[in-house]
Amino acid sequence: IEYSLQAQTFRIYGKVKILNCTGNELNALDISHNPALTNLYAVNNKISSIAHLEGIKELKIDSNTLKNSLLPKGLTDLEINEIKGAPITNIDTSLFTELKSLFIINCKNLKSLDLSNNKKLLTLHIYNTGLTELDLSHQPELTNLYASRTPLTKLNVAGNKALKVVEIELTYKGKGLQGEALMDFLRQLPTHKADDKGKIPLSPAQATEAVKNYLASKHWKVN
Repeated sequence: IEYSLQAQTFRIYGKVKILNCTGNELNALDISHNPALTNLYAVNNKISSIAHLEGIKELKIDSNTLKNSLLPKGLTDLEINEIKGAPITNIDTSLFTELKSLFIINCKNLKSLDLSNNKKLLTLHIYNTGLTELDLSHQPELTNLYASRTPLTKLNVAGNKALKVVEIELTYKGKGLQGEALMDFLRQLPTHKADDKGKIPLSPAQATEAVKNYLASKHWKVN
């Protein structure tokens, strides 16, 4: 259901399970009377904090909201969007052992990320962050890895046999996996079947003939 606001304050009644209030410049959000709520999408707002998140399974929030909110341990899907004036330098996901999907968007001040406790991850999206190294050797079920526009110099996916989609395109300044660092990563990728290829878009500077030939030998489709 879509609803156009008629006042600055409003209340939603009923057993609402999914609430999408993205991009509405909200200043506050009270979900204390919605115990049925499991999915909350609240990015691109002005919310300083959100309480009573205990029952939430899927959560999308801004960096300023994250800093003042207590996230539930049972999260399965989490998206964090950094906004101006609220930089994120650390994200602790160690308590979220059920996490299957993690999106970290525009966190340019994030320099490290420890995902060793998130062994059930299926999808990881780290777009436009400050990460230079990432260890994903603890995620054997990871299927989709999106790490474009991030200045990675080392990416460990050793032992992962499930990867099917990988995006590691360079930043706009040309930083990221290239040369031997790129080959080190590609050697770790699983070999697929000829009729069920993996997909890996690359920047022009990455997609050398040697790289494309090597990926073809492991049945990965470039771009």
